[in-house]
Amino acid sequence: LRNAAGSLAGSNLSMIDAVHKVMDFAGIGWEEAARMASEYPARVMACEARVGRFTKGANADLVELDDNGNIYRVWQQGRIVIDREKD
Repeated sequence: LRNAAGSLAGSNLSMIDAVHKVMDFAGIGWEEAARMASEYPARVMACEARVGRFTKGANADLVELDDNGNIYRVWQQGRIVIDREKD
């Protein structure tokens, strides 16, 4: 994605696609890829007490994947915001 001046402006890569790519390129499993997408960035931003983990007192933001690694259900603040039918 480039801005009007032609400079790189960001990425159009979704987080789930990034997780899949890092798994393929680095040969890592779901658990480490999930940590790389959630826990580690939360530590860098110093907000790991409330995001990036599934613990008491955290925001209760969660993504459930189907057997193929596709987003099936999403919770934000403990409420379901996406609920897709499994294939």
